Amino acid sequence: MQLYNNMKLKKSMTIKDITGKNELKAVDVFAFCIEYIWNTLFRRIKEQIANLNEENIHWVLTVPAIWNEDARQFMLEAAKKAGIEEERLTLALEPEAAAFCCKSDEIQKRATGQVGRFGSFDTGARFLVVDLGGGTVDITSNEILESGQLKEIHSASGGPWGGNIINTRIWKLLRGIFGDKTVTKFIAEHRDDYLELARKVELKKRTVSSDGKMRLEIPRSLIIEANKSNPDTFAQEYKDKVKLIKNMLIFSPDVVLQIFKDGIDKIIIYVQDLLDQPKTKGVSTILLVGGYASCDLLKDAMKTKFNNLTVICPLDPDLAVLKGAVIIGHMDTPIVGRIAKFHYGIAMVPGIEQSPPLTSTIEKFHTIIRKGQPIQINEVVTGYDFPITFNKEEAFIQIYASDDEEPPKIISSDNCRKIGHIRIKLPKFRREARLKIGISTSETEFKVVARDEHTGKCFEGVCSFLN
Repeated sequence: MQLYNNMKLKKSMTIKDITGKNELKAVDVFAFCIEYIWNTLFRRIKEQIANLNEENIHWVLTVPAIWNEDARQFMLEAAKKAGIEEERLTLALEPEAAAFCCKSDEIQKRATGQVGRFGSFDTGARFLVVDLGGGTVDITSNEILESGQLKEIHSASGGPWGGNIINTRIWKLLRGIFGDKTVTKFIAEHRDDYLELARKVELKKRTVSSDGKMRLEIPRSLIIEANKSNPDTFAQEYKDKVKLIKNMLIFSPDVVLQIFKDGIDKIIIYVQDLLDQPKTKGVSTILLVGGYASCDLLKDAMKTKFNNLTVICPLDPDLAVLKGAVIIGHMDTPIVGRIAKFHYGIAMVPGIEQSPPLTSTIEKFHTIIRKGQPIQINEVVTGYDFPITFNKEEAFIQIYASDDEEPPKIISSDNCRKIGHIRIKLPKFRREARLKIGISTSETEFKVVARDEHTGKCFEGVCSFLN
């Protein structure tokens, strides 16, 4: 979530540990996690395939669809730091991975003669994928092409309404029941019990039934701490809302529904707004995936609100992204088209000569992609010609994004933000040269190639979204 919330993400960003006292560079923490998963999985696979080598494996790293370019590059940097080579790594957006999983499940069901999902994954079918994760709710809108590939029909969107909001509210309730100081002391002095309770809260959130009944097993150490400060164990105001029988905390349905209501309402309102957009016309199916999608309260609310659509939640919604990522790893181009989320523009800085030369410090916003523009994957979306003086060693181009209705004419902090830069290493030109720069997009990244118009020689540019 810190990658999602940080609008000026840097490689040097640090994150604090569970105590809030110590911190490490975030890229190192992410790299350690990826390396641990890498090593664990590789050891397990080697037990089954003895002659397997590292170069035999292609890795797929999944990220939320609503993350910006800098957060995506941050994850790629962490993966490389963990030892995964760039050419053996694919970045995939989590809702799209889940869509391929559900589509594959549908094909298998039809192949075995089972009842299908009313054409939800036929050619031309349009659907939303609502990926209900811990931090974010990630929504993509896609159409299935005849080739079986996906085309984006609306740019990825969503917000911070994931299951962690429910966790936070449950913990807030526990602090109210047992006392803020008691819970703080419990967390500090009984770390293992605290982590175990945190896991139970996470799992309990997913299994709350539609009638609002919820039971939570409380560690003995927390009850003992509560009894020290209050012989009645918990605050008087909660006597009618919860019951403690031995070490089982039983919540009244009213309390449980209040915990979930606000978050579920925000998700429903956002999905409805998305369905009201002209670009999503014809959507017939909503896929609910992610760990939070297991919650019956949420599923029932979505099915009730969108009863005119097919609402599908796979049997293992928390595994849909994982399985779909494996499918994506076996495809050359799983996504053939995207919709631009912002206006993207470039500005030249010293290293590329302006034609005509700039007479003031005002920088123009040279639009390369317009907001809402369909983009074909791996096809050049724009091209620019630039004159280069003979003594320049590199071309340096800044990339900006704007969320305004129309692309801005000039660059200012009021209407756009710098999201990265393009650096192109150049040979030593013996004369003034002219470069033609082509910018394209892969499924998740920008790509740049510059060509010397005189010799035809090409130079690959490096896009960087992290400082």
